[in-house]
Amino acid sequence: MTIRPPQSGQAQRSAITRAKTDAKPGASQHPAAPGQPSTAAPRADEVLISPQARALQQTGAVNGEEPGALAPERMREILQRMGDGHYERSDVQDAVISRIAEEI
Repeated sequence: MTIRPPQSGQAQRSAITRAKTDAKPGASQHPAAPGQPSTAAPRADEVLISPQARALQQTGAVNGEEPGALAPERMREILQRMGDGHYERSDVQDAVISRIAEEI
């Protein structure tokens, strides 16, 4: 690697200035000759969504949770009711069994 000192009358450019002016997104590393139009077409951004991601989106599963998963506060409420004996009543058991049967 050869490093040439700046010539007299030549302004020094800082690394930040060079970074801002030397590399532009989508710019060709080999610019067109003076007076000639550039042949490099600008590149467009593109996003591809996998079939697995689309399936998760359709089922409503997010962050690794299964569809229909209970929210933490709802789970705490159910556990509290279980501790209080709420689900030991026959009318509550019948309602729970009916809802489970609907899901199956």
